[in-house]
Amino acid sequence: MNARLHQTFPSTRTVGASPTILYVDNNVAIRDIYGEILLQAGYGVDLAGDGQAAWEALQRKHYELLITDYDMPQLTGLELAGRVREAGMTLPIIMASGSAWLANRDAHARLWLSSSLQKPFTPEMFLHTVNAVLCAAPLAAH
Repeated sequence: MNARLHQTFPSTRTVGASPTILYVDNNVAIRDIYGEILLQAGYGVDLAGDGQAAWEALQRKHYELLITDYDMPQLTGLELAGRVREAGMTLPIIMASGSAWLANRDAHARLWLSSSLQKPFTPEMFLHTVNAVLCAAPLAAH
C-alpha cells in the first residue's frame, strides 16, 4: 500500500468477521490511500482499477460493500452499478465522483445507491460514510 500515508485511523469494527469491501478507482494513488485507510479501520479490502476488473471480482467473491468511482475506463461506476443490480446483487453501493451527476437523485433510486461521496473527500468523511452504510445494510445482502 501507500508508504506516504502517515495518519492511522482507529478501528471501528466490533469483534467478529470484518466486512469485505471492494474499492474501485482507476487513480492508483487514490485507490491505494483509501484501500489502506479501510484496512487500518479493520475492514477486509480488495482493490480494482476499473469497472470491468471490479465486475469480474464480483463474480468470484462475495462483498458486503462496493465503493466505486464514477468516471473510469472500461466500465464506468454507473455502468458497474447497473450490472450489479441487473444481476440481482443487493450489496450496498457507494458512488464517489467529482462530477455534478451526484445531484441526480433518480440515478440513486434507480440503482439503489446507498450513498455518494463528492470528491475530494476527507478520510474521516469516507470512513463515516462507509460505517453508516454498513450499519444500515441488511446482514444478508449480497
